Amino acid sequence: QQQQQQQHNNATSSGRRQAEVLRPSMLRTNTTPALPSGSGGASEGVSTGDLEWGSMTDAAKQALRQWVRGSLGGRHCMLVLEHGSGLCSASASMGNEEPTGEDLRNGAALNLLSGLRSEMGLLSGRQEGGWLFEAVFSKDPLQALEDALQAAVKEVADPRLQTPSDLSAEQANLALRRMAMKAQFEVLKQDSSNGEGRKDGKPRCLDEYTRTQVWLELVRMHAEGLLKDSPTQSSSSTTSAGKDREKATRPKDSAGGSTGVWQDYNLLYELGKAETDLEAESQQMSLDALRNQNRSIEEYVVRLVRQRDELKQINKLAEERDSYFILGLDGPEVSEDLIKRAYRNLSRKEHPDKAGIGNTRRFQAIQQAYTSVLKQRREGHGVSQGCSASTGEKDGGGGTTSGNVMKTELGANSAKAAACALAARDAADQVAICAHRNVRGAEECADAIHGMSRQRALRSLRDLTRQGTVQLQDAARQLRLLGDVVSAVAQRAEDAMIEHKAIEGTAVAYVGLKDRAIIVEDAGRSSTSSADLLEKIAEATEATLRKVERASPEGGNATEANSRPPLQRAGGRGTDTNNLVQLGIRLLSESLARTAAVARRSADEAIGAATKALELSRNLAALDAEARVEREKKERRRHGVDSEDDEPVAARDAEESHDKTPHRDGAADAGQAAGQARTPRSRPTSAASNTTPRDQVKNAAKRVKERHVALRVKNLMFVATLNEEVLRSQERLRSVLQRSEGALLPEVSVVQKRQLFDLVAQLLDFALAESSRLASAASAQPPRVFDRSLGFALALDHGAEIAMPVDSRTQALKLAALVDSDLLCQVINGPFKRRLLAVAAKRRGTAEAGCSQSYTRTRSNSHLNTQAPLKPWEDAAHSCCMKIANGIRKVVMTVDCDSNGHQGEA
Repeated sequence: QQQQQQQHNNATSSGRRQAEVLRPSMLRTNTTPALPSGSGGASEGVSTGDLEWGSMTDAAKQALRQWVRGSLGGRHCMLVLEHGSGLCSASASMGNEEPTGEDLRNGAALNLLSGLRSEMGLLSGRQEGGWLFEAVFSKDPLQALEDALQAAVKEVADPRLQTPSDLSAEQANLALRRMAMKAQFEVLKQDSSNGEGRKDGKPRCLDEYTRTQVWLELVRMHAEGLLKDSPTQSSSSTTSAGKDREKATRPKDSAGGSTGVWQDYNLLYELGKAETDLEAESQQMSLDALRNQNRSIEEYVVRLVRQRDELKQINKLAEERDSYFILGLDGPEVSEDLIKRAYRNLSRKEHPDKAGIGNTRRFQAIQQAYTSVLKQRREGHGVSQGCSASTGEKDGGGGTTSGNVMKTELGANSAKAAACALAARDAADQVAICAHRNVRGAEECADAIHGMSRQRALRSLRDLTRQGTVQLQDAARQLRLLGDVVSAVAQRAEDAMIEHKAIEGTAVAYVGLKDRAIIVEDAGRSSTSSADLLEKIAEATEATLRKVERASPEGGNATEANSRPPLQRAGGRGTDTNNLVQLGIRLLSESLARTAAVARRSADEAIGAATKALELSRNLAALDAEARVEREKKERRRHGVDSEDDEPVAARDAEESHDKTPHRDGAADAGQAAGQARTPRSRPTSAASNTTPRDQVKNAAKRVKERHVALRVKNLMFVATLNEEVLRSQERLRSVLQRSEGALLPEVSVVQKRQLFDLVAQLLDFALAESSRLASAASAQPPRVFDRSLGFALALDHGAEIAMPVDSRTQALKLAALVDSDLLCQVINGPFKRRLLAVAAKRRGTAEAGCSQSYTRTRSNSHLNTQAPLKPWEDAAHSCCMKIANGIRKVVMTVDCDSNGHQGEA
């Protein structure tokens, strides 16, 4: 461990030295043309503060700033970003891939048991640390910024822009937003990939999108002066606005990705409460507290619903493979002849007449496994979903037995909507390219004004204005096309709602579909209106250009030159000529600045409209999937298949009780019914409406609070129902893992274990720093300090009551406990406890310094006064470490199977 730590320190120091040598080129600062003195015009360029810099939440931005400063590790920061609250709903349509057999082999079962998403790359075998870590967080922040600027230069693809120093912040922002839009649209290619799935070393579209969002935030920090030198120097060289923003967010945000409003202890406190108690408790809360907590609970509900759905898929895959493993087979890719042969051999070998009466349980388990395999093959699950990766490779990408084909079949409306969304992406990209050229023209205008004579500057501005007008007209045409295809997506959504009217009350994708279609239709109309506006601006710019050319001493064509006054034909006097040139420069520079600003805003609008069209088309695909599931259920019931849901029969032991709940969604339906009953109270109509405006405001505030109270009660009741359902699914998965005797667990290598425990070290290091900061206060109490800084680790003690921890740091510790609980306990009881005790020793040193400065006492009294406060801190540190170690052991006891014996090299 010491050698590995030394190697890590050497690598870190070499990376710092490399970062000191490699400095990213500064962005171009003059983004708009500077008007000549006395021109009287005002620049209309887009300022840096007006730009859209990404979709990160405040917690994710805070974690990224801490990573830039060097106070947060790269894996820790990546965990926050990959957590459910790292990005806003813009990426929600990109994370709907169902788990596959490859995910099961890469540790999806352990991820879900710990509360993480199934595709989290902490145990992925593709690359060390995953693609996102290698692309961003394994590097120095300055190197990541350099990569972002180089990618922006490549995306602009302008021969006049060769280096990042030629880029303005506006150009870099637009280029990276184009890259983010394209990354979002990659999900449509995955839908039509004929089941090829993801290949090793290739990033998921969500990973590319997350990397682009990180790049956008780094460029924003660089443009605002928050990222200039090395991480240790950047904190001291920030602007005053950046420092104020850091102070404002430090007490509220935490690096764990939590909001500070909703934590595990809140959830544990609310679980099991009656509805009347929840309502009484909610009435005591303020309106702001209700709003904040409802927002946090709803975010948690979204992640918990996804956890439930992924658990269903993983349980299905695990039970399929468990049935095959009982028969001694590798998986669903084997032939039916091999299945029959294996069953006959095992039946003869394990029959009680031959193996003894004590082998009855084993024989009945073989019988049930064979029955389960036959049912899976008959219903098509065994081939379609159990081995999507294996069959996809054998079929060479063109086979029809892959599971993704079944999963991504699109209806007519969804297919047309996807095609229109792709057309919207292309049109929006063309509008952005036109904006790039217009912004570059405005920047060259500023260069011409400052670096050329007035006559040459006027000629250059006339050429730039002509080019800008052409680009503006082209952008108008693309915006009109964008409006048509976006409106077509909204029309396809209306057709899909009519087609799937029968499942309106049961389909999740149907909820809010009409409102989203209206929003997309409005975006299409807005794009068309913007196209009309660009055409009018282009006409006005052409008229201004003609006026300048007629008034110019150099003139335009011969007819215009002969029609001008004699003074202008002869060149005029010097003062008049200078005034005309000055006027022409002012008019054209204002026109170029206005054109660049309008084109830039049109590009933002186009990217937003295309993204809305994508989200709606993905929603239609999800609606098709739900409709297909409903049709399959009806088909099974019509053929007499006695299955209440679409899950395969598990190969269970003979003496194991079959205490399934046949109506798994009954509790959820009851919760939803209760939520529908908890609608806001009807407002009584008073006959005399003589209320004052103040009374009306009070009544409105009371009605708003009643709605939020009802919403909180509904949310908490639904969370309780979901939590119980996910706990049952996790117990079902544990039983399958226990029966498989480690065959379904991933083979964790030493490299994978090292990167996982490197993340654990970063989490604990940050918690120690937070403990030291909180302990520095004179009135700090040891239990409160450790509960606040180490609450995520203490939450391991509630694993049996809470299915999915709220904090992603707790989830990571839970995964580490599943991989190697003994090593994690050694870390907690060894170096971590020593460093935690050092926090108390540091506080004693501070107390001794304070005593010596304030007054002088005898040596014995000083010893008593400095040692007495230290004892509570030491006791609290020992107690905290003991609780964490007990929570780690509870995680392993809950799983009830030792995964460490089946971890390959580990």
